[in-house]
Amino acid sequence: MGVILRTVERSASPADLGGGCYMPPLKAVIDDTMIDKLGEDVCFKVASQNIPRISLDPVNTLGRLHDSSLKDTNRGSEALEQASVGLQAIDKCGLRGKFKVCCLQFMLIPKFLWPLLVNEINL
Repeated sequence: MGVILRTVERSASPADLGGGCYMPPLKAVIDDTMIDKLGEDVCFKVASQNIPRISLDPVNTLGRLHDSSLKDTNRGSEALEQASVGLQAIDKCGLRGKFKVCCLQFMLIPKFLWPLLVNEINL
């Protein structure tokens, strides 16, 4: 986005294409695409298959739910909740101590390495 904005600053006046034709300024084109809001009746299709909007149907990818807000503000609390559920599941299983440690070390901890690196989680 920064590259586009730097281009906008340089070419803020209409470009002369010759023969009395002028191309509108790039800033005006970008403003039109950024401000344009789609109505609720617009439906995107790929190969005659409807693509649902994220506001109507949240997307779950790689164990993470993306909703219409597209914010990461509650990712820390979600990660802590998933960690507590995982620890309770390991605690309630019928395995002995060293096997529980193996479940924790090889199953639960690798699952939370990425969220701990990406998100700011206060313990």
